[in-house]
Amino acid sequence: MRIALANQVPGILADCGGCLACGTCHGYVDESWVGKLPAPQPDESTMLDGIVGTRAASRLMFQVTP
Repeated sequence: MRIALANQVPGILADCGGCLACGTCHGYVDESWVGKLPAPQPDESTMLDGIVGTRAASRLMFQVTP
């Protein structure tokens, strides 16, 4: 999120400051990476449940850590 803001990535508003409250960092992980990443934590899953257009590869990008 901070890198996206510093580089003015369109659509990343970061209104919540990284507190799992706005979902503007929603994105899709490449299918080849989904199984290589840790599963979403409960707070992230709850936020994703409220976002339209999610799919199996949906993540809140600031929560993704290799």
